[in-house]
Amino acid sequence: MPAIIHETAAAAMRRLTELGVSLEALQRSLAAGHAARISCTPNDPPIIPGIHAWGYTVRTLREELCPIGWRKADPSNFPLIINDARKINIAVESGDSLTCNSLGPPRTKSLKGLFTEAAILRNNLESDLFPEDLAEDLRRVAAVLEYPTWVLLIYISDDEYRAEFAAR
Repeated sequence: MPAIIHETAAAAMRRLTELGVSLEALQRSLAAGHAARISCTPNDPPIIPGIHAWGYTVRTLREELCPIGWRKADPSNFPLIINDARKINIAVESGDSLTCNSLGPPRTKSLKGLFTEAAILRNNLESDLFPEDLAEDLRRVAAVLEYPTWVLLIYISDDEYRAEFAAR
């Protein structure tokens, strides 16, 4: 499916409103991730600035959205923010330097294994002769992963932050 790019601010705002996500919530989340990154020192392990940037973005987006009807879940240690009424998920992923850049398509910074794992879970759920015997958590994870997942792809460096929000 080709991506739909909302090139005007008005079109993007309309789409965010349809999804139940405010621009301000996204901005506050990115700002929190950036603040966490730049609070790191040379004494932190080299991986920590990126982890903090990503983690605080996730945390703040959850803090913004959960009070207004969203919920959080961490199936297979993959943080999601879920809106059951709209049947959508949001995942935050770290992107490369092409994130929100017209020079080319962005990519995540690392390979993600969740989708392979989700396919296996869904396949197991569909082929199980006795689905009522499956653990409730497994059934819930399989159901949640059936929702379309929107990705907040973030690029956060010491000097800047930017993001794209798209269905994957």
